[in-house]
Amino acid sequence: MKVFFRKLRGLLGLTVLGAGAGGIFGAAWGLLELLLLSPGLRPPFPLYMVGWGVVGAMATAGFGLLLTTTSGRHRLEDVSPWRARILGGIAGAAGPILLNLLVPAIVFPAGIGLLVAAVGGAVGAGMASALLAVAKTAPATAELVAEPEESLLGSGSRP
Repeated sequence: MKVFFRKLRGLLGLTVLGAGAGGIFGAAWGLLELLLLSPGLRPPFPLYMVGWGVVGAMATAGFGLLLTTTSGRHRLEDVSPWRARILGGIAGAAGPILLNLLVPAIVFPAGIGLLVAAVGGAVGAGMASALLAVAKTAPATAELVAEPEESLLGSGSRP
């Protein structure tokens, strides 16, 4: 049961990280459209951040679920960058396709839908590779918990 909660905590952290990355991307996209498009053609600015934040959260949660179900008992250090890119690309491409199928108001024409899926796959692959690199370079939990006896302010005794 401890392993399950550890994996659930990792999936939740990954989802929050993806939501943040999606929100930052949405803010940049919204700012670009704010500067380039006329006011009648663009949706409200916060909609970009929220929308892309939800898309980022869904894509990274999908990536995390794919990684968890396909890795079995392997540790994160055993996952190759190629495998992470493939799973991230699948999760990134599946998002726009599922959104197109499940939400009737969003219907992409065939060519644009494939283009959006391809871009989503490429972004998902790049993001998965970056997340794996960050996760592999992060210090282990034991290193974070073990603190030296002395704090940054000293031992507490005055000279």
